[in-house]
Amino acid sequence: MIRVAPKATYDNGQVYKAAGVEIQDLELLDSTSKIKYDLSPTATQSQMKLAGFDDGSVAIKGLTNGQNAILKTRQPLADHELYLIHVKEKNTPHVLNIKSGFKKLNNDNRLSFNLDMPSGTIASQDVSLSLISPVSEQVDVSLSNGGVEFSQPLEQLGAINGFYELDALVLADINGKKVMRSVKVPFTNVKETASLGQPRFKQAAGRVLVDMPIEADMPGRYAVKATLATKDGDTVTKLATIEVAAHIDSYADLSLPFNVNLVGAKKVFLTDVEVTDQTRMIKTYPKL
Repeated sequence: MIRVAPKATYDNGQVYKAAGVEIQDLELLDSTSKIKYDLSPTATQSQMKLAGFDDGSVAIKGLTNGQNAILKTRQPLADHELYLIHVKEKNTPHVLNIKSGFKKLNNDNRLSFNLDMPSGTIASQDVSLSLISPVSEQVDVSLSNGGVEFSQPLEQLGAINGFYELDALVLADINGKKVMRSVKVPFTNVKETASLGQPRFKQAAGRVLVDMPIEADMPGRYAVKATLATKDGDTVTKLATIEVAAHIDSYADLSLPFNVNLVGAKKVFLTDVEVTDQTRMIKTYPKL
């Protein structure tokens, strides 16, 4: 299976998008003999759009019996236009494994990132990395000791405009054969934009009211989700979960009303606490 998709390039602040691919103009050839391999159209631009690929791409199926296949088009293309050729090999032994962090701390210009191919060794010089930014910033990235390092801090916090992506292209020599693989890995750039104080509990008439102090480092809308629980020895019993939200400029007390019937004078506490910065789409899990 081969997907061919036009890519966007950036030059002096301008975005240039390559033309859509005309599926009937594609050919699969042996680069030496120029013999044509079998090629069957699978999905045109309109069919790919219905499948969620709204980028002018097409999908084809091709079968080769050599290592020198090239994809050719009769469609006139401008010199500067860039295209992605995504090849899915069935039952390949050369599987690219990725281990990557999903959250990058804003004050740390590093993200855990590791590429591995069981059939061979990937050296750092075999990998080309680039950053895809939802706000079009230009930042250099490089592999270093099991991670990716960024040349400068990232502009966006959270995922309000979408995720960042690391685009990795691997071209390695595996047992004398050139093997190419590519992968895109999403991640978010995060920081703690609000902190919680110690909750205050009030119990009356089958109800527990919790006043939760919250201090926002950045103005916005915040939500606090928590579960009320009791503990008997090593046994924790979760009673109820509630979530409240409000716009907070700097400091506020959020009230979490739990409608629960407590038998006896049991001590209650909060667990599974989540704070969501809804303005910047950041979720943190503070320990009270």
